[in-house]
Amino acid sequence: MFVKQHTNLDYAATMIGGPAGVTAKITRLAPSLAYDVTVVIPGFYELPEMVTRDASTVDKKRVIVHGSFAGLHEACAWADRLTGSLRQTIAA
Repeated sequence: MFVKQHTNLDYAATMIGGPAGVTAKITRLAPSLAYDVTVVIPGFYELPEMVTRDASTVDKKRVIVHGSFAGLHEACAWADRLTGSLRQTIAA
């Protein structure tokens, strides 16, 4: 579930109730631009097949995954699928 944030951006929302330690944000700078999704995944999760090297960045003990979508529904659905498919490899 995403909660809309008060901001100067055209749209900004943060995921609540996701897996432990995982953060997800959806932003759009202006109405004519795409919705950008950023999901930060701690290193103790096994990454699903949908996370490709081209769409992710490894930073110390976490993986940062980006996606860009024309519609808000698509952006939310992608983030929900990604976070819903995460499995911990060790206890957090």
